[in-house]
Amino acid sequence: MSCTALAVLAFLCVAVNCDVYFTYGPGVEQWGLISKFCDGDRQSPIDLDSKLVQTVAGGKPLELTNVCENPTKVRVHNNGHTVVFSLSYPASKGVILQGGPLEGTFKFSSLHFHWDAEHTVDMERFPLEMHMVFYNQEYGSVHKAQFQPNGLAVLGYFFAERSGAEARRWIDSLKSVKAAGSKYTFVHPNYMNLAKIIGRKVKSYFYYPGSLTTPLCYETVSWIIQKAPLTISPAQMKLFNSLKAKHGLMKNNYRPLQDLNGRSILFYEN
Repeated sequence: MSCTALAVLAFLCVAVNCDVYFTYGPGVEQWGLISKFCDGDRQSPIDLDSKLVQTVAGGKPLELTNVCENPTKVRVHNNGHTVVFSLSYPASKGVILQGGPLEGTFKFSSLHFHWDAEHTVDMERFPLEMHMVFYNQEYGSVHKAQFQPNGLAVLGYFFAERSGAEARRWIDSLKSVKAAGSKYTFVHPNYMNLAKIIGRKVKSYFYYPGSLTTPLCYETVSWIIQKAPLTISPAQMKLFNSLKAKHGLMKNNYRPLQDLNGRSILFYEN
């Protein structure tokens, strides 16, 4: 796609609020033509370099509220770039993230995946990374919050392959969304009880200010990334690798590492 075509597409997508077309691999260096923010100096992902990390002692605990609640509805969508899980809860039972380095109260919106992982730890890359997206309740919705300073928080989890890892029923739903654009609604939404996936509490984590890792790359994200990985079996990892994008298999759907540009990486021990 030419530079002119990308610029026109970006304008049209902003004007009509459509999904932005972008590619990984050879096309990733042209994201700045889709959005100027993709060439900013506070971009994500980054390498979580232990030589640069500053450990924070004390401080407010980072808390997850209502994480044990069962969702009333779970929808999974292969959007051609990743697979997105959208969870619905009763009005008073939404999952909330607050405390720690965050300023404000953040409400859970959805979660999605990148394989291989986007962030690295001392340049080690895990096979899978899950992003739980939260928005600052001050702005009312994730769509409004994504443009705003301190608008979003993303809770990230790495997955390591383990042959003896317990099979997760919610991952089996990927069999129903192999084709790009396909959607599926869970028959048993309780399979995606978040406490059974990530636990009831946030454990030791890295924190840094960054951006969305896809266009339009808004620099409005507080990144909170768990140090200890979750586990996934090789068989269930194959389900992620079997998903299809618009043209061929969906693979390597991660953005290259971005420069730190003087930002601090903090580490909180919980």
